[in-house]
Parts: sequence; structure tokens; C-alpha cells
Amino acid sequence: CANNANVNLFGSVTAGATTGAWSSSGSGTFSPDSLTLNATYIPSASDTTIGNIVLTLISTNYGNCNPVSDSMVVTITSQPIVNAGNNLFVCNDNNVNLNGAITNGNGTGVWTTNGNGTFSPNDSSLTVTYIPGSNDTIIGTIVITLTSTNNGNCLPVSDSLIVNFTPRPLVNAGSDLTICSNDSALLAGTVSGSSTTGYWITLGNGYFYPDSSNLNAYYIPDSADIANGSVYLILTSANACPVSDSVLVIFQQVPVVNAGPNQVICLSQNQVILNGSISGSTNTGIWSTLGTGTFMPDSVTLNATYQISSDDSIAGTVNLILTSTNNGVCSPQSDAMQILITPVPSVNAGADTVAC
Repeated sequence: CANNANVNLFGSVTAGATTGAWSSSGSGTFSPDSLTLNATYIPSASDTTIGNIVLTLISTNYGNCNPVSDSMVVTITSQPIVNAGNNLFVCNDNNVNLNGAITNGNGTGVWTTNGNGTFSPNDSSLTVTYIPGSNDTIIGTIVITLTSTNNGNCLPVSDSLIVNFTPRPLVNAGSDLTICSNDSALLAGTVSGSSTTGYWITLGNGYFYPDSSNLNAYYIPDSADIANGSVYLILTSANACPVSDSVLVIFQQVPVVNAGPNQVICLSQNQVILNGSISGSTNTGIWSTLGTGTFMPDSVTLNATYQISSDDSIAGTVNLILTSTNNGVCSPQSDAMQILITPVPSVNAGADTVAC
């Protein structure tokens, strides 16, 4: 096995000679030397990587005879790889869920602890529950070790994890939020008690700024979040046993305002019929003018009539602005249209004439 790879040799040379020399197809060494028939072969790192080497014993001091040799193949198997899992924070009143893994070798192992708890259903299942003993939570920290078994020629391999028992922290993700769909959500999470740190995750596709470990981060939604209309964000305590709380972020559609197309009218015309529209989270708005005219019947009618003033006519142009109202959490949105006032055309067909 790779972690127990030294090979004890038991060569023999008889009849015409009693001495011999060992050689290897690999790059290991013989101890105490290659002339000792019962030497120990110490594989090199390259030998264990290759996995197979040939050791050859050839007779020496053979007189008038030709040298005779014999070979053996040494197969070096991979050592077990054991993973007990990551270190854990566990609440004082919770059990510990373990999910170990052993590859190579026979794939079996046994759990042990320096605490006084027990393993369920047993200590030889890789996926087990550790039930803390009375002293474990008092001490606060224990080590749980997974060791490979049925190792064959390999030495046992172990891996350990540290379990930290802590009181249950208090986690508050904050109140549910309603924000405009073109805005970001300012979060107000708190973690107190056995920890003051935590991290955010989203059940949507947005991201946290400056990062997910900032309890007062901004959540930047993406288009899929907005299309869904809402998203849940989850705050979980860190550096203590994990406790979570969630907050719902609801997206209100930003108002879409259209004041209508620009219009060109004649100087003799003193009224313009408007055709504004507002959609999204509101359908109400108010007209304003950069001129001095008035709106009929009022400025909150989207298809109002604009009464041109004499100052508007003199100026030749006037800009009208439609702004959304009843916007909820969204900022007012505006759109403008222009009225161009042109002089009345002067037409002269010429003097009357008589033709034969």
C-alpha cells in the first residue's frame, strides 16, 4: 500500500552460487544494500505513483556458470482517502449530523470522539448522527475522528473535524420590504447573542453589495426577480450554530409615462387635445406647462385639452410635461411633448384676368 510500501524481501541463491544482487525497474532503494538477500526495498514517490515495479535478483560469484536471475512484481495500491467533513458550529440543544467519505481501500471506517456522546445508528456508518453527551456542551468544543478500517496492507488513515457547541443566536432579517422595481433593497439584518455575524443568500438571482456578509447590505435584484414580483432573502448566523430568518422583498413596477407625440398647430388654433398615458404601478398623473396656458377640464385628466395662451402663441412653442402621481414607493416619472405654433399661411392667387 502507498502508505506502507516498504517491501521485505526473502531472496535466495543456491547451488552454483550463494550470493546475489537486487535491482529495481523503479527508483527506490534497498536497505541495508542491494547485496543483502533479505533486504528491504523502499519505494520512491515515483514508484508509488506508477503503482507497479519489478524487482530482480541476479546471482553473483557464479564461477564458470552464467548468471541466473528471477523477478517479482510489486503492486502498490493507493492508500485510503478519508474525509470527515468540515468543522461545524452546532446549537447546544442540537445533535450533530455527520457525512463522512472514504475512497480507495475498502471504503469502511469507524467514528470516534474525545467527547462522551454516542453515534447513531452506530459508529461504523459513514452517515451518522452524533448525540452529544452531558460534558460535550459544557466543554464547548470536541473533536470527532473518522478512521478507515479493513485496510488490508495499508495503514489506517484518519481525518478529524471540530464541533463547536454554542448557544442559539438571535437572527432577525428585518421587516418585509416593498421597493420600486428600478431600485435596490437596503437590508437591516441583525445577529446577536452567541454571534454578531451572518451572511445573506437569495432565493432569486440578484446579488448583495458590498457583499453577502454585510448585515446592512443592498440587494440588487435582476430582471428575473422583478418579473417574479418578489424574492425571499435569508439571513443565517455565522461563527455560531446556524440560525436563519427571512425577509420578503416585493417589487412595485416603476410607472411608465407617455405624454404623447409632439404636435404642430396653426397660430389660429387655440386648443390642443392631449393623449397622455400612464401604466405600471399607477395610472394617474398631472400635466404642467412651461408656458402660460391652461388645462381643461383640469390638469389631472390625461386626455385634457390644453388652452393656448397669447404668450404661448407669441413664443411659437410650448412644452407640456406629464408626471405620474400616486407612485407608492417609486419616484415620480415624467415625459414631455412639444407644441409647435406656426403662423397662418398667406395665400395670393394673383389678380383676376380675362381670357378669350
